[in-house]
Amino acid sequence: MSNKQRKKILTDHKKVGAKLVPPLLSVMGESDYSYVEKGIPQIIWIALLNKKFGLKTGISISLEFVQIIDCLEIKKDVPYNISWFSDIKTEDISKIKDNLTLAKVFDKIRDGLSPLLNVYSKCPLCKIFGSDNHSENDISTIKETLLELYDKHSRESTFALANTVYYMGMCKKLHIVKNSHLDNLENLIHYPKTEESKIIASMIRATTNMLLSDNTIKNSKDWVHYFWNRGLELEPCAI
Repeated sequence: MSNKQRKKILTDHKKVGAKLVPPLLSVMGESDYSYVEKGIPQIIWIALLNKKFGLKTGISISLEFVQIIDCLEIKKDVPYNISWFSDIKTEDISKIKDNLTLAKVFDKIRDGLSPLLNVYSKCPLCKIFGSDNHSENDISTIKETLLELYDKHSRESTFALANTVYYMGMCKKLHIVKNSHLDNLENLIHYPKTEESKIIASMIRATTNMLLSDNTIKNSKDWVHYFWNRGLELEPCAI
């Protein structure tokens, strides 16, 4: 890429210190910058399923998705983040599609993720579910979901983050100390109305700081960069 092209692509970015902040983040502000910049692109798929099907069904479907893939032992890591899918092989894609279809969840998950798949045609999940031309409704859904997720203390963010911890526990990749607040994860359903649910949410946020870090997620930069810059290709600040 030439310097001229690079300059044009980054024209609408705002410089904060040594970093170039994508337009959406510049508009939103800098609260919980690392979570917003790096975390949201990884967990938006979870929030979209919760949004489409409601918490109970959304969590059930996303857990089944994660467990089916984890049981295939393609990688040691639990597939809770979108970057997990960035380097999977063709034969693994076929295995995933076949097993999701056999479990009768493929179409439902694709339906729930369609705004993401259609707006972000280079999303790693498109390797499994494909992508169609995006609609204005797709863009509106993505924009609405992003605004909900930006507040790390919102119910949408809290449950999306909680799901990552839940997946890790259910896949036996995270040891949850008995009688700890995380051992009562089901009580998060009352968030933010009870003190216990607020404590659980706080512990989840602390735990997922590690789970969503660059040190934990391999190949995260490509997806994160594409995610925030995709909006520029459509319309600056439209998403």
